[in-house]
Amino acid sequence: MSVRNYEKTAFRIKAKLSSLVSEFVMFLRAPRRGRTADVHLLWQSEAQLKASLSLMNSGCNPGAAQKVIIIIPFRDQWEVTLRCLQSLDKQDFQNHRVVLALVDNGSVEQATAQGLENFMHASHRFDIRLFRYDIPFNFSRLNNWAVRDCRDIEPDVIFLCNNDIEFLENDAVARLVNFSRNQPNAGAVGCTLLYPNRRVQHLFVYVGSKIVGSHPHKGRRFKPKEVWYQKPRPVSAVTGAITLMRYQIFKDSGGLDENLGNSYQDVDLCLKFQDMGLVNWVVPNVIALHHEGKTRGRKPSWDEAEYMFQKWGSQISQNAFVHPKLNRCCEHFAPSIF
Repeated sequence: MSVRNYEKTAFRIKAKLSSLVSEFVMFLRAPRRGRTADVHLLWQSEAQLKASLSLMNSGCNPGAAQKVIIIIPFRDQWEVTLRCLQSLDKQDFQNHRVVLALVDNGSVEQATAQGLENFMHASHRFDIRLFRYDIPFNFSRLNNWAVRDCRDIEPDVIFLCNNDIEFLENDAVARLVNFSRNQPNAGAVGCTLLYPNRRVQHLFVYVGSKIVGSHPHKGRRFKPKEVWYQKPRPVSAVTGAITLMRYQIFKDSGGLDENLGNSYQDVDLCLKFQDMGLVNWVVPNVIALHHEGKTRGRKPSWDEAEYMFQKWGSQISQNAFVHPKLNRCCEHFAPSIF
C-alpha cells in the first residue's frame, strides 16, 4: 500500500469512528429530533442567523420578468434527458423568458440523434439552443462554454440543471427564479432533491464535512411538514445538479473553475459567492427528483479535493455558514466530541 493510499485509509477510519461516536451522542441528546431535518435548526452559525434576518426583512416584490438560460449537459441516454425536458415543458414560467441550452458532450447513439431532432421540431414553452462540444468530460467547461455562447441573449439568470433531474411541481423554476430576483444578497440558489423512492438525496451541501462537503440526511425519509422545509434557509453551498444564480454574479465570479472538471465545482462557486459577500440559499419547499446514477457516475477526486483545500483552506474547514460545534466527520449533523 502506497503512503498516499495509507493516508486515505487512515483518514476514512478516523472519520468513521468519530462519526459513529458523535451520532451516538446526538441520539442520546435528541433521539427524535436527531433523525429529522429540523436538527439543522439546533445549530445555526452567526452568519446564518444574520442572513435569516435579512430574508425576513426583504419582502416579496413582484419584480420584472427575467431572461433565464437553463443549461443541461448530456451524452446519450436520451430517455433520461427526455424525462427532464418533458418535466420542463410542463412548467409555468409565469412571465419569465426561458431559453433552454442543450449541451451535447459527444453523443454517438442514433436514438439520441433521432430524439433530439424530434424534440427540436416540436412546440415548447421555451426557446432552444443546441450546442455540441466534443471534448473530454469537464462539467465546469461545458457549462462555462454554454454561458459564453448564450451571452447575446443578455440573460438575467443562469440555471444549471443535470439531465437526470425531474421537476415535480409546475412552478418550481419560476419560484426559484423569483426568489433569486427578490433576494438582493442571493448567491447560488438550490432546492430539495429526492431519490425516485422519495428519500432525501440533497438538502444542501454541508461544506467541510467528511472531505470537502457532504449531503446531510442523504437516504433518510422526506418529511415535508417538518419546520426545516417551511421557508428558505441560508446554507454553505448547494449542489450543481440544480443551482441558479444571477448572470452578473456568475460573470463577476469568473464562472465555474475548470480545474474542477469532475467534482466540487459547485462548492467552489458557492465559496466564491461568499467571498463576494453573498449568501447561498436553499428553498426547501421546492422539490425535484434526482435520478442519480442514471447518467455517468462522477466519484469525488482526491486530486480535486486537495486542490480545493489549497485554494480555500479554512473557508472549507471553518466555513462561516456551518456552526463551529458540529463534527466535520459526520455526513449528518451531530455535535463535535473533540
